Amino acid sequence: MGDSRRIAFHNQEIIWGSKDDSGEAKMQALWRSVIMQALIDAASNSKKRIDKLNRARAIEWLKYSDEDFIEVCTLANMDPDYVRYNAQKAMDRGCKWRNDLRTISPITIDKSIISKKQRNIKTTNVRT
Repeated sequence: MGDSRRIAFHNQEIIWGSKDDSGEAKMQALWRSVIMQALIDAASNSKKRIDKLNRARAIEWLKYSDEDFIEVCTLANMDPDYVRYNAQKAMDRGCKWRNDLRTISPITIDKSIISKKQRNIKTTNVRT
């Protein structure tokens, strides 16, 4: 396969299309992106009215939709029960698959273990 992007969703690798893919693989990638967007919307913490509405619709679709959900998963070549089960687990955790910077506690460094020379080093931006 050519230059493609890969992500993992609960140990199931999702491969996004590349130039070398067949039409079927491109269609699967399209429908997988529908599932991924539903997961992203379900995890949204936005206060905007439209985002709250999209979140509610995504959660309803992931939890309760049958015919439409099954069709999208089938077109994405993903097991609907597997997707729903893992989406439900993530939602039960409050969608904690995200790296929410607001919940990360600051790092504290014990300055007594750092030498005086290291404390006086200034950091600079390095271009790569």
